[in-house]
Amino acid sequence: MAKAAKKPKPGPGQDPESWPALLWRFFARHPKVVTVCAIALAAAYVCVKVVGWEGIGQTLGFGSGRVEIERPFELLSVTISLRQSDGIFDGQEERHLDVRTLYTIRGVQGLSATSDAMTKRYTKSDAREVRPWRGTVEEAVKSVGPTNRETIARFGIEPGEVKSLVFGSEVVFDLPFTAGDTRRAIRDIVTLGPGEAWWGYPNHHGMTIPVVTIIIESPTNDLELTGERPAFRVLADGSVDHKKASVGPPVASAGTEAIWASWRDVREDELVAFRYKWGPRK
Repeated sequence: MAKAAKKPKPGPGQDPESWPALLWRFFARHPKVVTVCAIALAAAYVCVKVVGWEGIGQTLGFGSGRVEIERPFELLSVTISLRQSDGIFDGQEERHLDVRTLYTIRGVQGLSATSDAMTKRYTKSDAREVRPWRGTVEEAVKSVGPTNRETIARFGIEPGEVKSLVFGSEVVFDLPFTAGDTRRAIRDIVTLGPGEAWWGYPNHHGMTIPVVTIIIESPTNDLELTGERPAFRVLADGSVDHKKASVGPPVASAGTEAIWASWRDVREDELVAFRYKWGPRK
């Protein structure tokens, strides 16, 4: 009696219990699922190509900053230098703050020489006047008031090029300048004691700034940082963070001619600031 011929083993996808066969039958019964999966894969491919894995991580909250596509330049550092002078100017006792802001930038996509590249705002609500100072690039006036001024800075930059830009203003206060009562300041979330003042920098540039430094010097006053933690940052949600700031000289020292504070990785919509007090030069 002849032996029965052996049936050939089923190939991939032919075994009714194999995973390719089960998957095939599932998609055959649910064609809409196939369409949705194809659209999702196509969208994922486009995201990776256009934004990149780092950008996707930032969007999902795994990285710092926010995704910026085709940004013309990036900020490497911002340094604000202030010179505070008290005296008689045109027969009137005044305080003058000469403010200079130094931006170090690097070109990414680049800009032509006549581009409207950056919006600059100069404001101090408790001052008598904010006066313009000509910087290193052209500034077109957008709006102006007694204690505020907004301009559009125009400049060009090549991809990969590093530039330093200087902007400035003169802020005038009437003297005697006294603050005898405890008061709220900086979006009404910081309490300043008698005789205290503050200076800060808000990041409205749409990108994280690696380093922000503020320096105040005075030829007429002794300056002193105040409080146990004089330097702080106000986060985008309104909370106050006293960490990640360097200050100098040490808070315990008094009678200095200059004080400073520095912060790293200042994110969009954060404000960095420090509090200080002043007295006559000893």
